[in-house]
Amino acid sequence: RPQISPDGKLMAYVKRVRLKSALYVQNIKTGEQWPLTEDLTHDQQETWAIFGVYPNFAWTPDAKKIIFYAKGKIKQIDLSNLNITDIPFEVNSQQTVQDAVHFTHPVYTPEFTSKMIRQLTTSPDGKMVVFNAAGLLYKKELPNGTPERLTNSIDFEFEPKFSPDGKFVVYTTWSDEFKGSIKKTDIKSGKTTLITDEKGYYYSPSFSTKGDRIIFRKGSGNETLGLTYGKNTGVFIVSANGGTKTLVSESGIKPTFNQDDTRIFYQGYEAGKKAFKSMDLNGNNERTHYTSQYANQFAPSPDGKWMAFTELFNAYITPMVTTGLPMDLSANNKAIPLARVTKDAGTFLHWSADSKKLLWTLGDQYYNREVKNSFNFVEGAP
Repeated sequence: RPQISPDGKLMAYVKRVRLKSALYVQNIKTGEQWPLTEDLTHDQQETWAIFGVYPNFAWTPDAKKIIFYAKGKIKQIDLSNLNITDIPFEVNSQQTVQDAVHFTHPVYTPEFTSKMIRQLTTSPDGKMVVFNAAGLLYKKELPNGTPERLTNSIDFEFEPKFSPDGKFVVYTTWSDEFKGSIKKTDIKSGKTTLITDEKGYYYSPSFSTKGDRIIFRKGSGNETLGLTYGKNTGVFIVSANGGTKTLVSESGIKPTFNQDDTRIFYQGYEAGKKAFKSMDLNGNNERTHYTSQYANQFAPSPDGKWMAFTELFNAYITPMVTTGLPMDLSANNKAIPLARVTKDAGTFLHWSADSKKLLWTLGDQYYNREVKNSFNFVEGAP
């Protein structure tokens, strides 16, 4: 905010000289300019300076001095010799200082109610759920059982899936010291079996329909988890009792077996969109069933007749149609029967064993909806 001298001959202003703020004057007639001092407070050019980038300054009436602020003081500079002197001042002020408001916040309690349960899966008989809360897996008998740890491990545990007979749960683990693994735990006895044969970054394990094999993805790591043990990645199949894994494909995420264990469903990309695909057990004969711009999760029913998916946080169900060509999976696609099943949002979609119910969670709530209540052409629809 430049200031013109009372005689109209000079203009004073603050400018940045490399990293310093400086007070300058300019001869209005000739355009000559020169610095008066660099001993200023740093200006606020890099901030939200709604009141200007530097406090106001002013000329004395005789146009021989400039009054300005710098480093907590009010100062004046004489233009004839550039001498700077402080202008002493006192302020009488009465201020009321209120006592600060403080609340007691406990930083630790032995038990607490989780507000977000993740990766919940339901047993085939519908009588138990296993879920992740605060990095560990818990099991709970429905409807009113008390949640308890699935294991006594100190490792983080993720992505549980029941075996078809409901006796085992397969899941991934993580330890900063020992990296990741896939393990299987007996629900009744608590006995845990190591499935993988090497350290790594493992995701999305699930049983085959017969329960004799487990499919999973091995990733390459990242800057957060680390990059060691991130070689030889892809989709693998291994015996449900562990052992040597077999590579199926070097690409694809979230693999699962189809209803008769002859093909593998997985998620990939096609033409810039997310795609729901399948391949045979050797990684060949690839087919693209659906593509979607906004879908986040694809969840085919166990009987292969329905497809559930999430789009922009809400969950939808549509009959699973295989035409030989990719179909657009979208909440706005009017060419296929489609039903929205969530009111606000839904996460971690999965199906009941008989494919008659879609189940999901939102926060700490557990929901389900029968397919017959979404389509009037389904047997038993109201």
